[in-house]
Amino acid sequence: MKLQDAFFAERNAAGSFALIGYSVPTSTNFTYAGAIAAANTATSATEKAWSANNLVKLNECTPGESGTPNWTIKVTPGAPTSAASAGITYEAKVGGTDGSCLSLTPNFTAIDGTID
Repeated sequence: MKLQDAFFAERNAAGSFALIGYSVPTSTNFTYAGAIAAANTATSATEKAWSANNLVKLNECTPGESGTPNWTIKVTPGAPTSAASAGITYEAKVGGTDGSCLSLTPNFTAIDGTID
């Protein structure tokens, strides 16, 4: 988020992993993805701007279905012409049935908020 915040402050847009300097972790237990294509930016809301999905069952948290990862962050860049909405907003969501994945990462949804 710090990288995305800094990028937004300079460009008034959300940037891809490559543009903001984020190195995607490698793991045999998780896959990570970003919805903003390499070398691109987004000036409107982007679902699954960052996502992670478990490849193996973790306690009661089963792997998400194809295209439906268990952990996602939506980014919404504010309009650069409006001081009231000039920040970037993050919305974190945790999948899984009956909160089974939320119990693994109870603080993940604390990412929600607007950074000015």
